[in-house]
Amino acid sequence: MAGTLTIEVLDRLGRVKERVRAETLPIVVGRAYSCDVIVDDRYVSPQHLRIERGEDGRLFVEDLQTTNGTQRLAPLGALARAPLEDDMRLRVGHTVLRLRTGEHPVEPAARLLGATLPVGLLGNRPLSIALCLGVLGLFLLDDYMAYFERFSAARVLSQAAGLVLLFGLWAGTWSLVSRVVTQSFHFLEHCTIAALWALVYELFLNLTDYYSFAFAADRSAEVLAWVGTVPLLACVLYSHLRLCSAAPPLRLALGTAGVASAVVGLGGLVMLGARMEEQWPEELAFSWQLKPPVFQLVPSREIDEFFSRAVSLKDRVDRLAEE
Repeated sequence: MAGTLTIEVLDRLGRVKERVRAETLPIVVGRAYSCDVIVDDRYVSPQHLRIERGEDGRLFVEDLQTTNGTQRLAPLGALARAPLEDDMRLRVGHTVLRLRTGEHPVEPAARLLGATLPVGLLGNRPLSIALCLGVLGLFLLDDYMAYFERFSAARVLSQAAGLVLLFGLWAGTWSLVSRVVTQSFHFLEHCTIAALWALVYELFLNLTDYYSFAFAADRSAEVLAWVGTVPLLACVLYSHLRLCSAAPPLRLALGTAGVASAVVGLGGLVMLGARMEEQWPEELAFSWQLKPPVFQLVPSREIDEFFSRAVSLKDRVDRLAEE
């Protein structure tokens, strides 16, 4: 096999630790300092294998009568001397070597996040500020609609300051991660991602609230809220990690989906356990926001039915108290 040759030393996860291009042949691989490729593995012999060109011009791999031998991977088997093939993998000691020729095809370049989105979308300062202000206003409006006491400007300002601090801490934490990994903070981009997620999540919670009101389906609405949180949380983690990591998108998507499922599932189990320990809840679970009756698709129960159910519930409570 003619052409150039590259020897890759892989780690336990199959990632490349070192690449050595064979400029001249023969080339010797081993633990000795006189070798052309030095492998730091105590189970590798001082001179473990040699790659040389045969009389017919083809490249051959030869084990140099080592202590632990040389194993070929895929197909698995001991190797004494064999013709070199493109993408050939050999195990020497605990180390895996991959041999590739200059004609070996490589994958196309991965697209950067900035190349897959409109230029400057996440880093657009006016857009980021508008999103943050919009989310802040939506949260304050949502709280105001559910507040029945006297209006207090101090309370509104304290809540606004708390939200701004929370946003800053969240985006700042991800910015520090970006700085460590990619040498760039991306603070504005992380702020935009956080604002978008908060906006979508708040709208999602309001939709589930209206669904519960319209169909009198408290239980299914609660399940829908928990299940819907999983993809939303996975999306925000994926978006942040795309700015911090060079990992393949599929691996990031699967990892963030697993983390989101675990976090939401654990939170649901904790809340379910807390509810099961309480015989009587301290407060009734219902939405504090008043909604127009036009959204109510399931008819309400009559007052007489409500009081008849209350009487039967009272009798049941009395029997439990006597027991």
